[in-house]
Amino acid sequence: MFRGQVNAAIPDEHIFVAAVRFEGDDIIQTDLMMEAAQTGGFGIPPSGRKIRFDVHERCRFTDGKLAERWAQLDVDDIKCKLTGPIQQSS
Repeated sequence: MFRGQVNAAIPDEHIFVAAVRFEGDDIIQTDLMMEAAQTGGFGIPPSGRKIRFDVHERCRFTDGKLAERWAQLDVDDIKCKLTGPIQQSS
């Protein structure tokens, strides 16, 4: 459900893999940097702004299949970037 909301709000996201870590035979962790423009609602009106945000994902596999997936991101920070003053890139 959450992924559907994100895809509707920022359908053009680009994902950059910053790090991948393996824990034993069944867990993979990744640090990702996402970049996208908000063209749909995300609990706030579409802004058209391009933003970057970090995501930490952890996946557990059983018998070679994805059994569980956790994603950690700061939704409040994303909303602030979409509604606050426009940040100038350096």
